[in-house]
Formats: sequence, C-alpha cells, structure tokens
Amino acid sequence: MTTSHTHPPHRPLTAALWMTGAITSFSAMAIAVRELKGAHDTFEIMAVRSAVGLLIVLAVAFATRRLGEVSAQRLGGHVLRNAIHFTGQNLWILAVTLIPLAQVFALEFTTPIWVLLLSPFFLGEHITRLRVLAAVLGFVGILVVARPDLAGANTAGANLGMAAAAASAVCFALTGITTKVLTRRESIVSIMFWLTLLQLVFGAALALWDGVVRWPTAATLPWLVLIGVTGVVAHFCLTHGYHLNIEIKPTPGIEAFTGKMVAQEAARLWQGAKVPPLLTSFKPEALAAAEQTAPLLPRGLLLDKLWADWLPTAQALTCMAVVCHYKLWDTAAVAQVHAADMKCLSYTVNDALTAQHLLALGIDGLITDRVDVFDPD
Repeated sequence: MTTSHTHPPHRPLTAALWMTGAITSFSAMAIAVRELKGAHDTFEIMAVRSAVGLLIVLAVAFATRRLGEVSAQRLGGHVLRNAIHFTGQNLWILAVTLIPLAQVFALEFTTPIWVLLLSPFFLGEHITRLRVLAAVLGFVGILVVARPDLAGANTAGANLGMAAAAASAVCFALTGITTKVLTRRESIVSIMFWLTLLQLVFGAALALWDGVVRWPTAATLPWLVLIGVTGVVAHFCLTHGYHLNIEIKPTPGIEAFTGKMVAQEAARLWQGAKVPPLLTSFKPEALAAAEQTAPLLPRGLLLDKLWADWLPTAQALTCMAVVCHYKLWDTAAVAQVHAADMKCLSYTVNDALTAQHLLALGIDGLITDRVDVFDPD
C-alpha cells in the first residue's frame, strides 16, 4: 500500500498564497510600527502585540479543540527560542523606526545566509564551498541594496538602524534553527502559545523596568492591535507555506548507499514531524534503499521519460507520487497514476499557461522556480 493518504497534497500555488499572506502581514506590521514611532517604546509594542496574539491563539486553539496540544515538556527550549526571537523583534522594530523599509527588509533577507553559516554548529549540517560562495554573493548583494554609510555623524541614526536590522537577522536565523528542533516534537499550536505567552512576559517586564509606562490611547490602540494580528497571521502563513522535497542525487555506482544515508538523516532530523519530507530520485535503487532504511518517509519516483515499467516500479517502491517532466503528462498518464493511488507532480513549471494546462489535466502539484508569475487562483 502507499502512504499517500497520510500526507497533504502538494499545492505550490496555495503555498505561494500563504507566503504572500506572510509578506503582506510583515509589511502591514512595519507600517504600523512606523505609525507608532515616538508614542511607545519597543517593549511596550511587544507586550501589547503578544497580548493580542495570545488571545488569538487561545481562541483558535479552543475553537479547533487543540488546546490539549500545548505542552510544557520542552519549556526550556521554548524559553531559549523566544528569548532570541524577542531580542530580534525588538531590534527589528528599532530598525523600522530609523531607516527606510527597503533597507530593513534587505538586511532581514540575510537571515538564510546566517542559517547556512550557523547550522553546522547547531544542527550538525555540512557546509560546502558552493554554499559559502552563495553566502558571500548574497551578502554582497545585500550591501548593494542597503548601501551603509559609515562616515559622518549625521548618519549615526541610520547606521544604528542598519546595525539593528542586521543583528535582528542573526536572531531570526537562530530562531529558525531552534524552531526546527522544536517542530520535531511540538505542534504549531504549542509553539505559537509559548511564543505569545513568553514574549508577553518579556515585553511587560521590560516595559515596567524603568517605571514609566505609556498605556495605549485611542490613537495608538488600533495600530497596536494591527501589529498583534499581523504578527500571528504572518507566523501562521509561514507555517503553512512550506513542504519539503528532498531529491536524492547519487554518484553513479553508490545509488543504494546514497539513498540509505539520505533516508537515515531525514528520518533523524524529522523524527516525530507531522509532515515529513518527500524523498524523490530518478534512481529506483536509491529509493529502494531509502524505503528499507526509513519506510515511513514518503517517496516519489522522478521521471524525465516514461520508460518501460515506470508505473509498476513506482508501485513496487510504494511511492506516494510520480514526479514527471511537465511535457510527459497527458490525460492517460494522470489517470494511470491516480488509479494506482499515487499523486501526480510535475517539474519544472515556470509559466502560468503551462500550469493551468497541467492542473486541467488533474495533476496534484507543481514544482517551480518562479512562484511570482502565478496567480494563486
């Protein structure tokens, strides 16, 4: 039997819509923070934002009967994650009040670079020369956009803002790494509950530290509520926007060994995850070894042509999906795969007309390099 019924269908256009929601939420949050400049300090903003977020999380968890997922078993991990994230959020808010939003977001986009550089130390992942080169080129690109001016006292505030934005990116990278560890065992509801509760505690404590608290007014309360709502919505969109596909690309002659090692590491890294990664490969030997090593991880057979016995091979490997070059799909092939209780995925689709044609054929998901060209509808 296949494992396809235990995993959500791949909907890249839906994922793009979720990511658009995250970007829109972060942008709205930045605008709201700008409107509050001078009215509240960053700790007061974080306290109110977290209070609004906590009410939303509790209401949604209660309505969906998921409050029972909240657990204190890994409270230390939650405290560490949220202390780092709280620091990053305050630095980000400071940056938004000091420099143009384009510079804030440009510097925030260094987060993946920091994840790449830090993951070997915290997650035991390997870093290659190609990844180092990509990080260097990415950082150069960020400098081109941000254009830091280190000369002159009149730019002190701007440079402080850029330093805060850059530091916030490091914090967000560390937050992502700690989140990756927590999601192996914790549900999104539990993570969001501790996120909002702990940051409410941190924000309130530091807001009261100096003995001066500026309470929300009729003019500032709507903006504070907007920050709280958009913060929760952004995190919710991000947690729904990604599913991972891992392609196994073995060197000729070591297909089985590569499949075994990839499956072994994937099973370790995503142990207990509600949505494990999909392991795909053009090499049946690699998928067979992956199945023997980690039978619970879903598999997909990659095809650049419909060679003899491709469907029986996918069935024998208990694949949940067949992943074809988009030109290979037709009504008959889609019907065959669906009749075998597997999903139809297609690579690499970079234009809307081709995507619409494939979706009309009944395929279940697209792999693309250009989500920006697609209308989510």
